[in-house]
Formats: sequence, C-alpha cells, structure tokens
Amino acid sequence: MQGDPLVSIRCLVYNHEPYLRQCLDGFVMQQTTFPFEAIVHDDASTDGSAAIIREYAEKYPHIIKPIYETENQWGKYTINKTMAAAIHPSAKYIATCEGDDYWTDPHKLQMQVDALESHPDCTIAVCKVRNVNRNGEQVPGSIPSYETVCQPGVITLDDYMMEEYYYARWAFHTSTYLYRKSCMPVNQQLLKTVFRRFPYGDQPLIHSCLIQGNGYYIPKVVSCYRVMSGGFTSRYKSDPKKEIRFHETVIKCCQDLDAYYEGKYAQHMKRRIDVSRYAILKARYDSGMMSMGERMKFLFYNLWSVRGSYSSFKLSFAEFLTCIFPQWYDWYKKLLKRNSLNDI
Repeated sequence: MQGDPLVSIRCLVYNHEPYLRQCLDGFVMQQTTFPFEAIVHDDASTDGSAAIIREYAEKYPHIIKPIYETENQWGKYTINKTMAAAIHPSAKYIATCEGDDYWTDPHKLQMQVDALESHPDCTIAVCKVRNVNRNGEQVPGSIPSYETVCQPGVITLDDYMMEEYYYARWAFHTSTYLYRKSCMPVNQQLLKTVFRRFPYGDQPLIHSCLIQGNGYYIPKVVSCYRVMSGGFTSRYKSDPKKEIRFHETVIKCCQDLDAYYEGKYAQHMKRRIDVSRYAILKARYDSGMMSMGERMKFLFYNLWSVRGSYSSFKLSFAEFLTCIFPQWYDWYKKLLKRNSLNDI
C-alpha cells in the first residue's frame, strides 16, 4: 500500500545473511489497512547481508528503506540517533525486529495497531514468541514462558517488573514490540542516564513505554526468536569470562534501576541480582575457576535463591549433581534425555 506510513519497522542487521531473507519476508507479507515502512540498518556486515537488503529495497521500494554503515556502530549511541532520524514523520507507531528473528503472522501489525488504537492508555503492544534454532526448527520454550503475572489484555509496569525482575523470566521479546513513537523522547533520556550501561537494548524501551502508560498483551504467536544464532546472547555465552563480565554489568544496572524507582521495586531487584550472582558462580564452575568453597556457595544459590523457587526439580537436582558429584552429571543428563524430560 502506497502513502505515508503509519508504522515504521526498525530492523538492525549485522552478519545475518543466512536468516535475513526470512526476516524481510516477514515484513513485506504484512496485510494492513495502512501503509508501513521497514528501516533496515546494516551495521557494516562483512557477509552478504547488504546485498540481500539491496535486492529487497529494489523489489519493495515503498516498504524497505535501507541504511548502510561503512564502519560498525555496535555499542555507540549513534545507532539510535540514525534510526530515529530515518523514521518517516507520519509514523505514529514503531515496530522492532532484528535481522536474525522473523515474523510469522501476516496480521501482526494490524492486530497491534488495532489494540493500541482502541486502548489510548496503552503505549506498547506485545505478543508471544516461539523459540527456534539456527535452522528455524522449533525448540522448547516460548516468550513469555508463563502467563501467570502478565495476563492477556492490559498490563502495567508492576506486572512487568514482577515477571521480568522478581521472577527473572523474559517477559516479552523485542520482535513483538509495537509502541507509540511519542515514547521515544523519554526512551532517549533514559538511555543517556539510567540505562547508560544496560546490556539489553529492549529494557530502556519497554520501561520508557510503561512509565508513560500501560501495555497490551496479545497471547498469540506472531514471531520466532532464533536462539544462539550468533547474536548478543550467543556472544557472551560463548566465553565464561564474557558471561561473568556481562552478569557483573547486569548487577550494576539493576542497582541503577533500583535507585531510579526509589526502592519501589527493591525486592524485585534483589531477586534478579541473585540470579546474576548464581550465573557468575555457574560460569566460574564451567570454566574450572571454582574452588570447593565456591561450589558450596553455588549449591546454596541453586537450592535457596530465587532461581530454585521456580525451576523444575530435575533441573535443580542436575545442578546439585554438577556442584557436588560432577562425575554423576552426564549419567543423569542421559537419563533425562531417554525419558524425553531434558530441559537443561
């Protein structure tokens, strides 16, 4: 559909050649009653990503609006400024999806716009995500994984904080975000102050939306998150030392966030910090850097921290074996696989 776009899609690409066509197909297949655009920002990829973007831009010039960097901008504030400047002035809403994830529902944008149009108190609409592997094959898990706190319909900042921090579960995935462009100034302000060192780019965004209004959750799978595809999560999990530094940063960021909310969510932050402390201990164990004393501390976090309160018995027992009797762990893991119960 030609005309000034009501929705602008933000898509950041870096070396996503194997997955990019599936991502861009998810954009161009959208069926809407309004025009939309997709700003596809190639961050100086060294593979064939830029060529694929050019191909789609030539085929769908009214939808695909490319940006090509000659120098990688990862971690620089200029990425957000460049993307924000490219958004068409007529766009009322912004959607997000990175180049290795993809949309599966051709009515995603229409459903979310309809939800926000009918709920003027809501600033962001989110949906459900299915997890897939590098080949696009479904793997266990979804986001959200539980619908206990964040129920379908209107959600509040309190709901989100309970799910994301108190229970330390990934509440919603960025590939489903559709939010009001009017939230952007607050987002930019938070990025420069409270979230200046936050490792997750989606956190400042959803916080800026939920402090200005409510959210709206549509419990329908509309996209796929490609697990361990070489993106941000894959990079830090590939090296125990990087994972330790990452979780040390998360702890500092949670402390910053606790100060910003003036202690309102202090208990939430404490439980989320416990999870990162646990992850640091586990990374130290996995890298062979853990002493026997630290093993016992690791066991304590496993059995009594926030993680142990909602993880399954079989996962907790497996980590107990890892900590105290590592030689039994492989046997127990094989047993779980044999019974199709392995979720480790």
